[in-house]
Amino acid sequence: MSTILKAREDMLKKLNVMVRRIEGVTSFVLIGSAHCPPSDIHVALGCADDSAMSKIYGDINFLISEFLSPVSFDYKEADGRIIKKYIFENQVNAEVVVCGENNLPDADWWVSYLDQNGAARNAYAGADKYMSDPVKDLPEEPDDNTNDLEDDFDACDEPLKPEPQPEPQPEPKPEPQLIAIPPVAPLPDSVEEGKMVGEDFDDFTIDEQMSAEETQPEQSDDELWEYIYGRVSLAKRAVAGGSIIHAGEIVNELRMQLIKLICQKSGINEDYIHSIDLLSNEYQKALVKTYPARLESGAVISALAAELSLFEQLIK
Repeated sequence: MSTILKAREDMLKKLNVMVRRIEGVTSFVLIGSAHCPPSDIHVALGCADDSAMSKIYGDINFLISEFLSPVSFDYKEADGRIIKKYIFENQVNAEVVVCGENNLPDADWWVSYLDQNGAARNAYAGADKYMSDPVKDLPEEPDDNTNDLEDDFDACDEPLKPEPQPEPQPEPKPEPQLIAIPPVAPLPDSVEEGKMVGEDFDDFTIDEQMSAEETQPEQSDDELWEYIYGRVSLAKRAVAGGSIIHAGEIVNELRMQLIKLICQKSGINEDYIHSIDLLSNEYQKALVKTYPARLESGAVISALAAELSLFEQLIK
């Protein structure tokens, strides 16, 4: 078994375990085309209630981001489905589709891991059904260049002669240049330790009105995602260790970052906390879901998942 195929098998096992922990999923299938390479995994999560799609997506995205550590991703919504493609260091790509039971994507073949209401069986009635993943290692292609190389050598009657190399020319020596050395000011008799000579600290002032946004350099998208995933991971460890208040503070910290991004998308670059209530858009409604209903582990995890989902909509 190749390394890619082994990585594919391991990832499918982990996805199967993750999906079964998510409430509301009624169909979970592995699908593919007739010529699906081992590096491409396509799975679909179906739900009986379309209104549960966002929550299911938030849960599966949180689990994949936390436990499988993708290096990049591509998010989109199309045809009433939420589609997320994850790229991993092991060269395996996983495309996860979250949709309603009656809106499962087309496929040439399918493998059923969960089909409570028979929706997948009806959707893929015309496709090939397999009991396990049918994707195998790709056959190695024969090397067709051997004969061509032999023909080229046979056609060469005379041995190759090395081309004459030009004699190296001596590099011209640079002419010496005079450098003017400025006079050095004499040091005073006594110098206060820890203070630079000639520096007037009375002239050094701090503008206390400068905001935190002005003093902090802008982060790139990659740096911002590294910060986000780091804080989410820390919050999860805090929940696992029973530090719910600590985890709740991290949720609040991430929400402040979301408020800043939402305001900036609306053209507001200052006074974010007072401006967010003046906005009326879909982001503001999504922001409400980032507040835990209770200071309990389940509610905090749901708030983190909602924050991750909103970050993905804002950072594209």
